Amino acid sequence: MGFPVIGESLEFLSSGWKGHPEKFIYERIVRYTSQVFNTSIIGEPTIMFCGAACNKFLFSNENKLVMSWWPDNVYKVFPSTLQTNSKEEAKKLTLMLPQFLNAQALQRYIGIMDSIAQRHFASE
Repeated sequence: MGFPVIGESLEFLSSGWKGHPEKFIYERIVRYTSQVFNTSIIGEPTIMFCGAACNKFLFSNENKLVMSWWPDNVYKVFPSTLQTNSKEEAKKLTLMLPQFLNAQALQRYIGIMDSIAQRHFASE
C-alpha cells in the first residue's frame, strides 16, 4: 500500500501525468493476481475494482450497496465538491446523457475516437 500517509499517490498520479493511468492498475492486477485490490491514494485507504464483472456490480448497485464518496483531503482542496451529493450528480448525468449518446452525436465521435486510437497505437 505504499508509504505511510502518501500511500501510492505519487505512482498513481505519475502514471496519469505520463498519459497511461491504466499502467498503475495493470501493474497491481499482476502483482496481486486479482481484479480487486486495496491501496492508499491521497492518504485514504482505497479499494480498486477492475474488469467488466466488477464494473457491472458497482454500477448496478450504486446508491444501494455501493455509494460513491470523495476522500476528506479532496474536500480540503476543492471545497465546492461539498455542494452536491452523488444522487444529485446521478440525476444531472441521467438528464445529460441522451444528448451525448444520440445517433448524430455518436456519428461525430467516431472520427475523433478513431484519430485518438491511431495516435495512441502509433506512439507505442
